[in-house]
Amino acid sequence: MIVEHEAVMRAATAAGLDKAVKAFPQDLIAAAAAAKAFRDGLGGPPAPSDEPWPPMRVAAVS
Repeated sequence: MIVEHEAVMRAATAAGLDKAVKAFPQDLIAAAAAAKAFRDGLGGPPAPSDEPWPPMRVAAVS
C-alpha cells in the first residue's frame, strides 16, 4: 500500500494540523495508510445514492 508522504503532509497542513505535522509525522502517515486500507476495502467508487441515511430536506416555511 503506497501513501504519498508529501500529499499527506500537504493535506494535514491544509487542514490546520501544523503542530501534528511537525511533532508526529509518522503518526500522520500511519493514519493515512490506515484510512486508505479501510477505503480500499469498501469496494468500488462511492456513489451519492449509497448514503446510509435519507437525503436531508429543508422544512417548508409558510
